Amino acid sequence: MRKIICNLLLSCLLLTLSQNRSLAVEEQDSLALLKIFETMDGEVWLDQWFVEDKVSGWFGVTVKDNRVVGLELPENELFGELPEEIGNLTALKILNLSANRIEGELPETIKNLTSLVYINLAENYISGELPESVGGFSHLKELDVSFNDFTGLLPKSLGELTELRYLELNNNHFEGSIPSNFGNDHELIVLDLSSNEIGGFIPLELGEMHKIEELYLNNNKLVGTIPDVFATLTNLEILELEDNFLTGMLPKNFSSLSHLSTVNVNNNAMNLEDLKKYDSDNTFLHFTYRRQKKTVAGRR
Repeated sequence: MRKIICNLLLSCLLLTLSQNRSLAVEEQDSLALLKIFETMDGEVWLDQWFVEDKVSGWFGVTVKDNRVVGLELPENELFGELPEEIGNLTALKILNLSANRIEGELPETIKNLTSLVYINLAENYISGELPESVGGFSHLKELDVSFNDFTGLLPKSLGELTELRYLELNNNHFEGSIPSNFGNDHELIVLDLSSNEIGGFIPLELGEMHKIEELYLNNNKLVGTIPDVFATLTNLEILELEDNFLTGMLPKNFSSLSHLSTVNVNNNAMNLEDLKKYDSDNTFLHFTYRRQKKTVAGRR
């Protein structure tokens, strides 16, 4: 029945487009949209698509120069796996499918979406690895895949996205260490790697992210000390490091960071008495001493 409905939708769409060429979108885009509708329970979406309207009038779809450049369907009851045809939307700049019920792995064809500037796939059930091909999205400014079921290593290619401003990979199951080339993302304002299973040392290279304002590395398996170079992050406002296995002290001159409002090092193995010297009245620094091995928290 679903295939029959999709075929009828496709026939109606092509007829509509043939009657009004000036408002047409490229066929590869319209077919890709219909495939998404077909495979992801489009008939039960909260906001429907009506083929008697031009494609640019469909909810969440933005068209420019006969190409689909925006697909925004957050909280719309999309269900199932993303079809490989999504990779045919090669002019897409904005992709927001957050807070749905998308599952399975990202299709390999996602690598074709090299015009993307904004990706939000947060709060779904997407699994598998985040592909290295995301490093090919050279115009990307924001990537949010938080609250999913991603596994594997953090893609090193993310360190090649020189225009990236917001990177949110929190609340997944990423493991391994933080790639040192993340420090190459000099435009980053927010980096959130919290609530994963990331271990190893904090790379010194993160101290090169001089525009960073919010850095969340909490609830992982990080060891070693906080790099002294963090004292040069003059725009830093929030530093969340709680629930790791960090030792030592805060970096020298850390208290001179004028924008810093919150530092959370709760549940580590840092020296409690030394920490008190930095914030005797407990105005911005939050800390307790870790005495027992922690259990990594599960996803939401």
